[in-house]
Amino acid sequence: KTVEVFGLRKGKHIKAIAPALINETRKLHDPDHLIDLRDFWLGRQSDAFARATVIGTAGLALWTVGATPDIAAADRLATRLWDVRLTHESLYA
Repeated sequence: KTVEVFGLRKGKHIKAIAPALINETRKLHDPDHLIDLRDFWLGRQSDAFARATVIGTAGLALWTVGATPDIAAADRLATRLWDVRLTHESLYA
């Protein structure tokens, strides 16, 4: 879902809109869409909603700490980090 982000960064007020990464809305712990987080992390289970939740949350965290200039770039970085998480490359991302 679209999220309004606001707070302080380096003493200055920030306000931005983080667009939805997927058009589905539900709770991650929805009993009709059970996710085994270990299997999800290890790539043995896939779920587009869970993936968007992880990437969107990580993207906002990366943007908040100043790792990227904007939310779109942070989401791209979060996507890359998620995609390489189980590879040797992830140690150097």
